[in-house]
Amino acid sequence: MRRTPLLLLLAVLLATSGCSSAYYTAMYQLGWAKADLLAHRIQQSRNAMAEAEFQFTDTCQLFRSAPEAGADQAAAYQNRRDSYGESAASAAAVRKRRTAVETAADALFGEWDAQITDSTSAAQRTKRQQHYDEFHAPYDRLLDAMRAAEASLPPALEGMQAQLAAWQTPDTAAPAVNPADCDRAIRALQLAIALADQYIIELENTE
Repeated sequence: MRRTPLLLLLAVLLATSGCSSAYYTAMYQLGWAKADLLAHRIQQSRNAMAEAEFQFTDTCQLFRSAPEAGADQAAAYQNRRDSYGESAASAAAVRKRRTAVETAADALFGEWDAQITDSTSAAQRTKRQQHYDEFHAPYDRLLDAMRAAEASLPPALEGMQAQLAAWQTPDTAAPAVNPADCDRAIRALQLAIALADQYIIELENTE
């Protein structure tokens, strides 16, 4: 599934055109099958989740620790605020990439479903249905994991927001970020990443 930089550039341009049918038609003419496109979208999502895992691991560690004695409080607050912003941005990217995966998956499985309907024999229909089921079931598991990872991020972000708000209120102790929220988010991301890696391999080997 090697693609040239030109094709990747065209894919990006067409993806922003707002017309899914035209996008998939153009990509097909350029040599991109729908399975290739879905694998590409999942790879992008996987990369976004990996970035979120790295960012949340770093940010959660920062929010769990107290500033060092004699540290500049304003600088410590700004450091946390910047790190929170990066985590929030990575969470938004996870959501965006997951949506793109669903769009590509709907196109692929819609095409395969139409092929099942158009089967000219029972044997052909059975074979196509088996092919559909073989890829749809693990996709459902992957999508569930991606959604769970996405849903696990806001609680951790909310804890960070509460700590930042307390820092701006005089004589208010900054609450600690709940370690369970951070750990849950990181584990959910790791599971989704592992399933994405596995599914990409399966898609690249399909016909």
